[in-house]
Amino acid sequence: MRKQRGFTLVEVGIAAAVLATISALAVVALRGMRQRGAYAGATGDVVGALRLARSESFGRGHAVYFIVDTNIASDAVGNPTAPRWWVLLDVGGNFDFTLWDPENPSSLGDRVLSSGVFPSSVTVSAPTGYPQALDAPYQLIPAATGTTPAATPRYCSFCLTGGLRTNYGWVRFAPGAAPAATFSGATASPFGQQLTVLYDNGTQSFMMVIGILARSGAVFSKEQVL
Repeated sequence: MRKQRGFTLVEVGIAAAVLATISALAVVALRGMRQRGAYAGATGDVVGALRLARSESFGRGHAVYFIVDTNIASDAVGNPTAPRWWVLLDVGGNFDFTLWDPENPSSLGDRVLSSGVFPSSVTVSAPTGYPQALDAPYQLIPAATGTTPAATPRYCSFCLTGGLRTNYGWVRFAPGAAPAATFSGATASPFGQQLTVLYDNGTQSFMMVIGILARSGAVFSKEQVL
């Protein structure tokens, strides 16, 4: 009769180590997929919000604002606050950004049509030298390099650089057959403006440049992999 042979402690230890390594790799891969999905979702939300603002302006015959807060700060108990955005219907046609309260966005009588907060792994920002100039026919939209004028700040060319609402910006879609867009704090460009959505996994950055054309209010996006 053949003697049955079990596993030695060394073999069991090796198997356990292999399983632990595979499990760790799987956790890292799943985390990366989840964060990349959050980046894609955040980008889609912003593009969708801008297009919603444009279409609502056309359909309702009123100005509609897309407002973005790009700040990363801390709340009253020290927790980090992420960038956020709103789509706001200018009900009375007299929206005043200097009086607007982001903590109570409808306090002036305007209507919030949509809003959102960015995931913790995603920011509205751009590394030095980015975004680069876009391909034709969008190359006149301000960017960090390759266009004149250059975007200031480079990550959001229409965001404010001082005052009560530093690092905030708005895009106003005026009602009409092709709702034109105007911008707060915009770098002087009659063509359009942009903002960037960034995800950095520690080894590689992914950045989506979202552009808004001034004449038609059309919105588009183009990824720049760093």
